[in-house]
Parts: sequence; C-alpha cells; structure tokens
Amino acid sequence: MVHMVPSSWFRGPRWLYLVALTVLAVGAWWGLPHSESWASDSVSPRSTSLFAIALPYWWGHFHTYPPLHLLLLTVLGLPLTLIVVVSALLTHQTIESALLHPASMTAFEVVARAVAIFMAVGIVDCTHRIWSRLENAQVGALAGLCVVGVVPWAYYGKVGNVDVPSVFWVCLALEQVLHLSFAPGDAPRTERRALVLATMAVLTKDQVAGALLVPIAWMVLAQPFGVFRVSLWKSVALCFGLYIVISGALVNPAGWLARMRFIFGPASQDWAAYERSLGGRIAMMRDIVNRIPELTSWPSAALAIVGIGTCMVNRRRRRHLLPLASAVSFTATFNVLALRSEHRFLLVQTVLLAPYAALVPSLAYGSNRARVVGYAAFFVGWLASLRNVACLDATLVVDSRYGAEHFLATLPEHARVEILGGAKFFPRFPRHLQLARVGLDAPQTRSGIPGVREELGDPRMLDVRRPDYVVLSAEFATPEFLFSTEHRGPPVDSRTVEFVHGLEDGRLGYALAYRSACSLSWPLRCIRLHSCTGGSIAIFKSSGATAVSP
Repeated sequence: MVHMVPSSWFRGPRWLYLVALTVLAVGAWWGLPHSESWASDSVSPRSTSLFAIALPYWWGHFHTYPPLHLLLLTVLGLPLTLIVVVSALLTHQTIESALLHPASMTAFEVVARAVAIFMAVGIVDCTHRIWSRLENAQVGALAGLCVVGVVPWAYYGKVGNVDVPSVFWVCLALEQVLHLSFAPGDAPRTERRALVLATMAVLTKDQVAGALLVPIAWMVLAQPFGVFRVSLWKSVALCFGLYIVISGALVNPAGWLARMRFIFGPASQDWAAYERSLGGRIAMMRDIVNRIPELTSWPSAALAIVGIGTCMVNRRRRRHLLPLASAVSFTATFNVLALRSEHRFLLVQTVLLAPYAALVPSLAYGSNRARVVGYAAFFVGWLASLRNVACLDATLVVDSRYGAEHFLATLPEHARVEILGGAKFFPRFPRHLQLARVGLDAPQTRSGIPGVREELGDPRMLDVRRPDYVVLSAEFATPEFLFSTEHRGPPVDSRTVEFVHGLEDGRLGYALAYRSACSLSWPLRCIRLHSCTGGSIAIFKSSGATAVSP
C-alpha cells in the first residue's frame, strides 16, 4: 500500500496557513452564484456535473484534460448529482435543465473551489516541509510565504482549473525524491511513492511531466545499479497500470490516441505564441522575464536569484537545487517546445523558484544588524509580491461583469438582447430579457447558457434581426485580446471581427450604451490573467431602443 499523505502534513506554523487561506478566500466567491464559471478552461462546474467523466472511457471519445481531477470532483459531487436528478424526476424537469440550474451549478463549483483551496494550501505546506528538510523550520516557513506571494497560485488556487492540482502532485513527488536523498535506506518504498505521485500529476495535467523528468531521472540514476533494479521495475509496472486504467487507455485506446493527437496537434500548435525559431524562443524568454512583476515581484525575484546562486557555489547546498532542476526541466520540455509563456504555464516555475528567496535571511552571518538587514530585504520583496496578489484578488472582487449586470438589470421588460462570445466571458443575465446568441459556429457545439436562445447566422446582419441591445463579452469587448498581436490561439473569423469593428465605430447603426471596465485605485491595479480577469464588457443599443441610465 502506497501512503501518499505524510503524517507531518499541516504541522507548520498556524499563521502560515492563516495567511494562505486569507489570500485564497478573498475573491473565492467570484462570479457566484452562476450556472457557469468565469475561469477559462475550468473543468468545473459543467464537466464535473454533466457526466463528462464518461468521455475518457467511451470508445473514440476523449476529454481535453486527463481524468484524475475530473474523477475526483465527480465523486465528491456525486451526492449533489443524485439529489438534483431525483429532484428533477419528482418535479418532471429534464435532468439537463435541472443540472444546469444556477443553484445546482453553484454547488458543484463550490466543491471544486474548496478542493482547489485545499490543494493550494497543500502546496504551501509541502514547500514548508521541503525547505524545512533542506535548511530548517524557519526557512521552511519563509519559503511557504514565498508561495503565498505567487500571483498565479493565488488565482488558480480558488478556481476549478487543473493547474494548482497538478502542481500539488508535483510538489508531493519532489518531496519524496528529496526524502530519498536523505534516507537512501528506504529506497524501494520512497521511490515507489515518488513514481506514483508523479503519475498522479501527469494524470491531472499532461504538461507537468516535463517538471518531473530531471528529478525522477536523478532519483533513479543516483541509486546503486541505476535502472537495473527489480524494485524499480515493479514500481514502473505499478505506475503504468495506474496510468492506463485511470487515463482510459486500457478500455478506450482509440479515444486515448485521438487525445494524444489533439494534445500534440491543435491544442499546442494552434496556440503557439511565437515563431518556431531561435528568435521566437529568445522573444519568449524575454517575455517570461518581463512577466516577473505579474508573477511575483522584482525584489523577490532578485532575492531568489541570490538564493539560487548561493546553492550553486555551496557544496553543502547542492541538494537545494532539486526545485531549480524541476523548473528548468519544465521550461525546456514545455515552454521552449510549445512556445507558450502565459501565466498558467509559469506557475510551476514560480512556485518552485520563489522559495529560494527564503534563504537570504539565513545568509546574513555575523552581527544582529546583518540578520535584520537580511530579514528586512526578504519582507520588502515579499510585501511587493503580496501587493500584486492583492491586485489579483481586488480584480476579481471588482470584476467588470458585475457593473454590466447592474446595467442589464435596468433594461426594459422583454428587451431583445443579442450576445456574442463564450459563456465564461459574459455577466449573469437577468431573467426579464429576451436573450439570443447568434454566431457562425454550430449551436450544438456551444456551451449553453440558461435562458439564451442559440441561433446560427451571420452576426453582421443586425439590420434583419434588429435587437434592442447587443452585448459583447470580455473576449470581444477587450481590444487588446481580439485585435492585437498578443492574441493567442486560432484566428477569429473575419466576419466576426468585422462585426465587432462595425459595432465599435457605429457602422451597424448601434451606439455604445455602457462599457464596464476594471478600475482600481493606487496602489492596486487590474491584472489581466488567462483572458478572463481585468477585461471589459461593452453594451450597444439601437437607435430605437429605450435609453437607460447606468
């Protein structure tokens, strides 16, 4: 039996967990209650409540993500699912409409966010244990604080994406690799734990395999006889069995292969943000460096570099380079190959590298004044990082969709409103409006929105349909997302782009009635993250529509 939950869990200082929970709690209600999550690429609440867990095991089908986290959330939400299904049967509703009701979806989303918060705090706790082992409990506590100052951790730690869960498993695997270097006599069992936890990470999000290649290779090759050990191959066989069963490859090889083609094809190539050349990769690395203030802060990054440099020149601290090796491994095998530099694809590196700043206070040998300077430098850097985390949390609290909701609530009864965009990028719509979404994509392929009629058509033909109002979601109303060279992913259809331009410049006979944008006062600022925070909502009205005041 492989025990994956150490008995030493959550035995760090209570104030560390309190700080982490406070950061994660602010904005954790973002967009709720709702039938949809505002977090892009979230597996909750829809995938975890509409039986999407069947896809990896249904011949020829697949889900975008590996099924482990989806399976976990589906099992945890199963009592809710049964209650909703029974209620639907008793009240003669369709099961789908009952599940898509905002109350049902909100309940599923709350479960997913609670799990994310637990795993985010688990990352802090695991970081505390790793650095307490490498140095001492004091450095471990400061290392945990460094993770709390990571902006993507603060965001993905309270939404239903698989990013924080995958890093959670990565950290647990790295802890086992490190444990093996301290206790080589426990090699077979520790090695098995590390490999199982690494498999869990890959079954949560494929890309994190890159973060584990170098640490796992080092763990295997550092042992006597290297790969020529029966215990190692028993562990490999166990992990292979876990993978093919949980991933669905055993019962649905066709779907698994189709997913692999998707992952290494459109899912990566269509979203590459740089040219596949040396110049493109240099531009990507430059963007990664320039993104440091959006990930943590310049002072914290500088202190982390000092800590890394100290570990490189100090033979006693060579084991401290394990997190660095993992971060470099992920960068080389994913970022450089996939040509992606968004915040979510820098989460692994930031969580692993930021704690090196915790070494700085311990480097101040000698007088008390030197130690005071060391601690002062650390907390200046950490407070600068915490300011950016506060900016992220504040961005969620004042999301532009809230302002749009207040405006829409003032529109006349049965006003005809047409919307353009994905379900995750819209505000919550009041029930008294007649809502329709017209687009060039097939209606059955869209993520449905309760109360919204789906239509196939050219969005530019407003003179035929003549709605009273048109709402552009955050993905279309935020110019830097749609029209700039920073836009990631497949190109937007030219007719849709022409439609958005026509609304903005008045050529389609509509005038801007209300634009809701994120606004924060100094020292806070709005943060754009994963194209779903810090955007704007634009609402246009026809000349014949009744004017309202926001």
